[in-house]
Amino acid sequence: GACWARHRIFTTLLHEEEFVLQIDSHSRFDKGWDTKLFRMFEKANDPMAVFSTYPSSFDPYSGYFSPQTYNRFDCQSFDEKLGFPLISSGVRPPSEVPEFPELTPFVSGGCTFTTAKAVRQVPYDPYLYFLGEEINYSIRLWTHGFNIYTPNMPFMYHYYGRSPQRAVHWEDQASVFAELNRVSFARNKHLLNIEKTTDVKALSHIERFGLGRSRTLDQWQIASGINIKQRTLTDDARLGIMRKFDNRIVA
Repeated sequence: GACWARHRIFTTLLHEEEFVLQIDSHSRFDKGWDTKLFRMFEKANDPMAVFSTYPSSFDPYSGYFSPQTYNRFDCQSFDEKLGFPLISSGVRPPSEVPEFPELTPFVSGGCTFTTAKAVRQVPYDPYLYFLGEEINYSIRLWTHGFNIYTPNMPFMYHYYGRSPQRAVHWEDQASVFAELNRVSFARNKHLLNIEKTTDVKALSHIERFGLGRSRTLDQWQIASGINIKQRTLTDDARLGIMRKFDNRIVA
C-alpha cells in the first residue's frame, strides 16, 4: 500500500537531501515549480514548515489543465463507520491568495513539501494501509512541533480521474485487502483515541510511529476546531482555519 511504499522511500532512498517533495503519480508541474517551493519556504520563515494541498486537476487524455486556484483544506464531516475526520478542500480565486502562507490542519499524501528533518523525525507509518493516512500524518507532524501551511503559490496538477490502464494497489492485493484494512483502521483509531485496541498486529511498533511530545492531540483539536471523539466541527474547521499555537502552550 501507499504508506508502506512512502515509508520505504524515506528510509531507504533518502540520503543527504535537505528537502523532500512527496507526490502521487499522474502529476504534472508548472514551469518554475521548484523555485516557487523554495520561495514559499523562505517566506514562511519557519524551519518547522510543511507545505501541503490538493493540487488543481488535469486530464492527460484531453490535455486539459484547470486554472490554478488557491486550494485550502477544510473538514465538513466524519467517516460514519470509522470516525475519522474527512479532509476536503475549498477553492478560492487567485485574487484571494494571501501574501504569506496560512496555517492548515492537514497534509495531503499526494502533495507535501518539507525538510528532510520532518520525515526523519516523523517517519511514515508502514503499518497503515491507505484510508486514514492523511489525518494520521497531519496530527503526528503537528504534535511533533511541525507547522502545516497551504501553498500560496500553486505549482502542480493531479489527475483525479480513473482510466482502465491505471491499476490500483487494492486490486493487486485483493486477497489480503480486507485484513490490511482491518489492522490499519484499528491502529489509527487507537492512535487518535477513538477506540483503543489490544490487537498485537495493530499495535506493532506503534511507539515508533506515535504522537509527538511537543504538542498534544487535544491541542490539535482545539487549534483545528475538530473534536474527533465527539465528532463536532466549529465554523473555523468548516472553513479550514487553523489557530496558531505555541509548541508547548495551550492558548
